[in-house]
Amino acid sequence: MVYAPVGSCPESPKLLQIKLDGAGNLSNIISLGVIAASGAESMCCDGDLDKDPTTGKWYAGFWANAGSEMVELNLANPGASTLRSQSNIQWQGGFAFLSNGTAYAGCWADKKLYTVNVTGGGSAVAYDLSAFLAGNIFGLSSVPPTEVWVATTGNDSNPGTQAQPFATIQHGINIVCSGGTVHVAAGTYDEQVVINKATTLQGAGDTTIVKPSSAANITQVFNGLFWYGTPDTKNVAGIIVANVPDGSMVTVSNLKIDESLVTTKPTGADYLAGVFYRETGGTVDTVTVLGTGEWSGGGTGLMACTCPLAPIP
Repeated sequence: MVYAPVGSCPESPKLLQIKLDGAGNLSNIISLGVIAASGAESMCCDGDLDKDPTTGKWYAGFWANAGSEMVELNLANPGASTLRSQSNIQWQGGFAFLSNGTAYAGCWADKKLYTVNVTGGGSAVAYDLSAFLAGNIFGLSSVPPTEVWVATTGNDSNPGTQAQPFATIQHGINIVCSGGTVHVAAGTYDEQVVINKATTLQGAGDTTIVKPSSAANITQVFNGLFWYGTPDTKNVAGIIVANVPDGSMVTVSNLKIDESLVTTKPTGADYLAGVFYRETGGTVDTVTVLGTGEWSGGGTGLMACTCPLAPIP
């Protein structure tokens, strides 16, 4: 799913929702309406937009006479979007977030790259690109990393490098590119992990432990598809869930899953699984599942619904 503003100055742009299928081909285009924000001076169509990976919110940067304006987009109702800040970049060319939430914008006039405070206003020069550019800066894009690192000593505001890792596995999953690898250091991680794209989740062995502290930390429950047949399909709460309906390959390797503290049934679940592959292919390699949760409905180490999996060694 991607979004794009389209239109022509001086008219405010419309926000389009562009849907792609599993192969990356165009599936559908929907107009969500005209973008507007109370107090915004100008909403020229040249605005760029990007998603803050740390908050999940979408922002657009638009030209304005006094400086470019940052608008938090309301995807359900673009006409009710919110003006969040104004920078001092009068001729903005491009806008994008890095994986740690830092926002950058380019400037046509001085060919410099700025860091931008999207909620508090203001900007600062990060790089002077004038020696490298013959033309103007027209656009920016951020490329998801192919590898990220996670450690209990990390912080989700970090860039996710080996030297500055993330703190949670789920944040690493959210940030890494499709086909990428999330390296998880030794330690205990109190979370549910849901993988929604081709990914390798690589632990450091039995010292990498995914151990939710209670059923309350397992918040996503999935329909077991044709298990038992309609209308008796059961719902599954997985501690690690691979849910990629296009059948992409997910590898979970070299870690331990401990269910022992999940002593009550997660809301909406019939079964608990240490690893649950749902419409997803892949490999589970050298994974230990301990301590089936003691609640009515039963528990299991590995569960697969309509997907091919390599055998567990």
